[in-house]
Amino acid sequence: MKNGTKPGDILNDFGEAAYYTDFCYQPVIRTGSACYFKDSQLFKLLDTDAIDILCVAISQPDILINARLNVFPCCSQVVENTILEFGNLNDASLNSIISDIKHNKILFTIFTEGFSPFIDFMNKHNINYPHHLASPCELCAFLFKDDWFLKELQKYGFY
Repeated sequence: MKNGTKPGDILNDFGEAAYYTDFCYQPVIRTGSACYFKDSQLFKLLDTDAIDILCVAISQPDILINARLNVFPCCSQVVENTILEFGNLNDASLNSIISDIKHNKILFTIFTEGFSPFIDFMNKHNINYPHHLASPCELCAFLFKDDWFLKELQKYGFY
């Protein structure tokens, strides 16, 4: 958020310990209470027309297991607001769920090529999408908030 804590402030608070710490800076994106923020309050540093938008999970893949034991393919704040739930540990083993994630064509595309194939697809089919993003996760939330994008991919024979 533009009027919140800056990454440099956090590093200063850590002092010398910052040297030994891995950081991933993620700006505020529209999830939770941030859904009520005005656009003017949010940093939108990524321009989908100027750079290749890559998934943050590419560099260090991870999963999210929530309190209900639902499993998601990344730890983004927005993932629980999407259809990207890959199973529940009450019903399936973690190994089978991870296998499903690894063998999913859509996630494979995102993890290996980034969002460029999907952005090209949306441009080709005149689908409006956010061009300025705070994080790649914001684009993922847009694409997978429900199954509309999957239906578009199927309709045009993307896979």
